[in-house]
Amino acid sequence: MLKSIATSVTTSAGGVGGTFAPSLFIGGFTGFFVGRLINMSGLLVVEESNFALVGMAAVMSGVMHSPLTATFLIAEITGGYALFAPLMIASTISYIVVKPLNKYSIYAEELALEGNLMTHNKDKTALQFIDKHKLVETNFIPLLYESNLRDIVEAVQKSTRNFFPIVDKENKFLGIVIIDDFRPLMFKPEFYDVYGVKDFIRYSEHFIVDISDPLEEMVSKFRGSDRFNLVVVDNGKYVGFMSRANVYAEYRKYVSTFSEE
Repeated sequence: MLKSIATSVTTSAGGVGGTFAPSLFIGGFTGFFVGRLINMSGLLVVEESNFALVGMAAVMSGVMHSPLTATFLIAEITGGYALFAPLMIASTISYIVVKPLNKYSIYAEELALEGNLMTHNKDKTALQFIDKHKLVETNFIPLLYESNLRDIVEAVQKSTRNFFPIVDKENKFLGIVIIDDFRPLMFKPEFYDVYGVKDFIRYSEHFIVDISDPLEEMVSKFRGSDRFNLVVVDNGKYVGFMSRANVYAEYRKYVSTFSEE
């Protein structure tokens, strides 16, 4: 029992405590424990060693997401081909139960969390290799939330963009202002001190991504929407924008290069 706890703590903490041998040990002990409980109950008399073998296969299948490997490996190393059917049943059930809870096996989970897991999906693989930091555009003029229409018009004169990020004094992203919303007032100086950012600001958390998010997750926000830009933040701090056009251009460039190779 302590072995299972020690292995879980070590692996979760990022240590190297082994995977294959602990899985066999924990599975064997668990199977043996179940068999012993059944015998102690007096309801049935079972072969505890057989339960230990089946437990090994079940735990290995769940941890490594490999029911066939677990079945054949335990049958081979123990010569227990008479238990082939129970091994297969236990391994299959274990895999079916674990798969919805853990999408990746213990070997692939850390890579998946870091966004470095290679897959046979061409789109997903391409997005993993594209440097998302190079896709962030920073040539926008941020405006403070306290800015008035006069400040916005001055920003329009200096910028080639049609919208502006709104931040506070600590650079925390608060929303955007789109030029179309105040266009009718741009040439009316009498309103420059009447209206401000607070009158035109827009905000939607659905189109904000963190720089630490996988690029695949960022791109998913483009799909099914009419938004051409995403706001990129770093723990809430404004970083820049990522455009749909740049992402897809970089994707096509990568796929084209990969196809030539």
